[in-house]
Amino acid sequence: MHCKRLLIGLLALLPVAAQGSAYQSLASIRQAAESFVLSHAHASGDGSIEVAIGELDRRLRLPLCGQPLQAFLPPGGRLQGNTTIGVSCPDARPWKLYVPARIRHIDRVIVARYHLPRGTRIQAGDLAYEERDLAALNRGYFTEQERLVGKVLNQPVAAGKVISPYIIKNPRLVKRGQGVTILAAGSSFEIRMKGKALMDGSAGDYIKVRNIKSQRIVEGEVIGAGLIKVPL
Repeated sequence: MHCKRLLIGLLALLPVAAQGSAYQSLASIRQAAESFVLSHAHASGDGSIEVAIGELDRRLRLPLCGQPLQAFLPPGGRLQGNTTIGVSCPDARPWKLYVPARIRHIDRVIVARYHLPRGTRIQAGDLAYEERDLAALNRGYFTEQERLVGKVLNQPVAAGKVISPYIIKNPRLVKRGQGVTILAAGSSFEIRMKGKALMDGSAGDYIKVRNIKSQRIVEGEVIGAGLIKVPL
């Protein structure tokens, strides 16, 4: 009798095992999503990528796929922050689902070494490097000090805060009312004239200046301290 009950119990388990083998394992779906992220998401510089694939509903029952699973980025998706990775089965009985994921791009970015007041002209000693999740830096960041040195802060920055492109500007090279040099250059010659700035200007700005000799007002590009280049 004992052997009979044991046999009946084993037979009862067979359909469950057979049924379980006919479904795609949740681990394989999560692995497909993770492999896709790691092969397509790239951190800049010496940064690293951390991927956390979300859990799937344990009640999920998808047919076992006879082909390798295919992962993809849904339209409008992104490989950073909180996102979704698609996983599909290209088999005769196709299916598709979306897996939640959290992707962190960890890299060294430039922060203020100490409190920097508004109007500070940035020097290398004002800056430090700290690791941050790039996906969280929606306002941008810098990884090279050379791109910041010489710029001017248009707002105060607390110690340890990431310096973004939105809080810097080029230094003012021309002040309204000051005497400037107007440069008109051709392929084989250049003419320099005295002028007066009618506007403030930083490198790359186009401002109006008055030619002292002719009193003509022209517009030119600020290319240096007190130096305005005008087209011929």
